[in-house]
Amino acid sequence: MFESQHIFTFLRDYRAFVAALRHGDRCEIDEPMFIHWLESSPRVYMCRDVMLCDHSEVNADFVIADVGEPGALQAFWQCSESSNPSDRRYFAQRAHCLV
Repeated sequence: MFESQHIFTFLRDYRAFVAALRHGDRCEIDEPMFIHWLESSPRVYMCRDVMLCDHSEVNADFVIADVGEPGALQAFWQCSESSNPSDRRYFAQRAHCLV
């Protein structure tokens, strides 16, 4: 579904991940990074079906991106190409929404 890329890890790549999000990149992240952001950031929307710019559909949770940037959100979602839970992959990307 999504091409293989660098996976940002919570322990080693936190600052690089934040910089990539601010740049608008789609980021693959590890599970601890995924959990950290969804537990420590205010959620705006949960379990929303959205279409990404590449026309793939995902079910995402949205959190506030930056307090100083109205309407800027971060989308976080997971996907799996099989029924095996260990094959789960986690992603994040900045989104601009009118709220």
